[in-house]
Amino acid sequence: MLQYSPPVLSPLIPADGNWDGINWILAEDWKVYYEKNLIRLEMTLKRGFVTDGGSIPQIFQGLCKPLGKYLPAFLVHDALYATEYLSRAEADRLLLEIMAELGAGRLWRHWVWSAVRLGGARIWQGHTYESITAGRKLIDGGFERKGTHHLPTFTQPPERFES
Repeated sequence: MLQYSPPVLSPLIPADGNWDGINWILAEDWKVYYEKNLIRLEMTLKRGFVTDGGSIPQIFQGLCKPLGKYLPAFLVHDALYATEYLSRAEADRLLLEIMAELGAGRLWRHWVWSAVRLGGARIWQGHTYESITAGRKLIDGGFERKGTHHLPTFTQPPERFES
């Protein structure tokens, strides 16, 4: 089950006034609830969260718009990457599952999943303690895998930077 309200986005306009045509900012809080099989996710992305939607190369945007049908999956994925509350593999797996809930065909969602598995490492490795902490200020909620109890988990310090 996937429940969410339509996200309200505005172009992210930097101080110089020149929008890059890529980055957007949430103009209102956005809530999503996802539950399937052994997974439950409740998340609120707060006003001010920045996204590029789907990081779709320009050449493929005729097939999939960065802010189109799969935007809820892309927002959840961006939030999980920004916060590192889950592992990269878990975040990528949730992208795959939520895209399925949104009606993406098997071939398309596996193509997207493969692309994020290949390209996402560079983004993930570029995180700092400060960037993760900043991302976490814009996310509330929790994640539960049945058999474990992690709700609410979205308050812990970034694990890979703990001493």
